[in-house]
Amino acid sequence: MARVLFFANIPYLFFFFTLFHFSVSCEVIPMIIDRPTTVEERQWGLMQRKSLPDNYGMLFSYSNPRYISLWSFNCFTDITVAYLDDKNIIREIKHLKAYPQMMDSRRPVQNVEDMGKYSMEESICQFFMRESVISSYPYSQALEIGSLFFMKSGIAVGDILSFKDGKNAFIIKSKDFKDE
Repeated sequence: MARVLFFANIPYLFFFFTLFHFSVSCEVIPMIIDRPTTVEERQWGLMQRKSLPDNYGMLFSYSNPRYISLWSFNCFTDITVAYLDDKNIIREIKHLKAYPQMMDSRRPVQNVEDMGKYSMEESICQFFMRESVISSYPYSQALEIGSLFFMKSGIAVGDILSFKDGKNAFIIKSKDFKDE
């Protein structure tokens, strides 16, 4: 269990926090996060992955908060979706079930261009749209990760995603401090 010391940036609060030394118990859980940078990478997401490393995920970021809808079209593994606010706090967690058996084996999707083999009006796309997950509120980020990682790690609403650098990240799991 790590001990973290939080200090305020505001000068008069800095004195107060320094005087009383607020410390908070928290656990740090390392992760590897990909961030799609092109339209194609965003559309492809975690499709075609037969498995995912336990701590690997993909973070979808948007310039303005919005209702974020994600589907499991062409996915082979179940996914957990965490919706994060602009402070990287997990505000909502949903589970996205994979249905690889629903894909048409006569029209395999190996890349983004292959998605053009399907029309949004087709029953297969309608099925995946019905099974999609949608955030309950507008958020600026959604993190997709293997379905068991959050459960195994005990990650929950209120935990914080932080970045060490562009790809390496960690979840700060705190039992004593939650930003409500």
